[in-house]
Amino acid sequence: MRRRLAIGLALLWTARALAADVSASSQHVVDIANGAVLSTAISVTTSATTLPSTALAGRRRVVLANVDPGVTVYLGACSGTTVTTSNGFPLVAGMVLPMELGPDAVVCGIVASGTVAVRVLEER
Repeated sequence: MRRRLAIGLALLWTARALAADVSASSQHVVDIANGAVLSTAISVTTSATTLPSTALAGRRRVVLANVDPGVTVYLGACSGTTVTTSNGFPLVAGMVLPMELGPDAVVCGIVASGTVAVRVLEER
C-alpha cells in the first residue's frame, strides 16, 4: 500500500512539474522500481488526437494533465464512436486525471478550437 501511494504521489508531482513547462515537446523515460515512467508533451487539436501516440510497452497507469490556462480538452474513444466536444469527458484547464490504463487501451482528446498542450505520464 505504501509503495502504491508513493508511486501515485510521484506521478502526481511529476505531472505537476511537467505542466509547469508548456513549451516542452519531448519524451523522457525514467526507470523506477523495476518499471519505467514515460512523459510526453502532446498538442491536442480540433481533430481527435491520440494520447499518447504510442503507448509505453507494459503500461499500467496514465496521468493526463491539461496544462492550458483556459481551454477544456474532451477525452474519449479513438475508434467507433470517436470523441467529440459533445460526447467527450471534459478535462478542464489545469485538471490532472490519473487512470489505470493498459497498453492496448487508447484515449483520444479533442478541443473546440485552436491547440491545447496536454502532458501524458505513463507508468509500467
